[in-house]
Amino acid sequence: VLPKGSIFDGPFGSDLKTADYTSSGVRVIRLENIGRLKFFDEKESYISNEKYQSLIRHTVGEGDIIFASFIIDEIRVCVLPELKTKAIAKADCFCIRPDKNIDPQFLILQLASQRAYNYLSGEIHGVTRPRINTTQLKKMKVYIPKIEEQKTIVKRVKHLFGQLDQIEKHYDKVKNYTDKLEQSIL
Repeated sequence: VLPKGSIFDGPFGSDLKTADYTSSGVRVIRLENIGRLKFFDEKESYISNEKYQSLIRHTVGEGDIIFASFIIDEIRVCVLPELKTKAIAKADCFCIRPDKNIDPQFLILQLASQRAYNYLSGEIHGVTRPRINTTQLKKMKVYIPKIEEQKTIVKRVKHLFGQLDQIEKHYDKVKNYTDKLEQSIL
């Protein structure tokens, strides 16, 4: 389903060292930026434009799916939003670049699912840093219906997530109220 070369990893080892980081330039997407269905923009790392030229094949952009290779309690995957600068993915941050027939939001819902976790957790290697590689990720089967159905599913799931957020807010209010009530009774 994905075109050749549409799943790739960031640079490893000596290709990108701590000494290569700068205070501005080209953004480096790191594991800390990848949440479960959410991109965390707060932690910013950069490399110089000169260093970027040697790592240009690791370029990522808006709409790309960024997948954390470490599979511990959950799968962390998100769609990369529009950024202020060019960007590359760091090692252990896989980029999945779907074609126009795959809604990135639909694909991340599948990649973050329990079914995907069950499959990928069986593929983990490494004892101290349990992770998968791009070959293992490429082997995982996903269901890709027509684009219209994908968009409908994404819309419904977002609606359900919105309802869950409302329930959580209501729960927090009720819990806060009962905690205060308990204190006043005591």
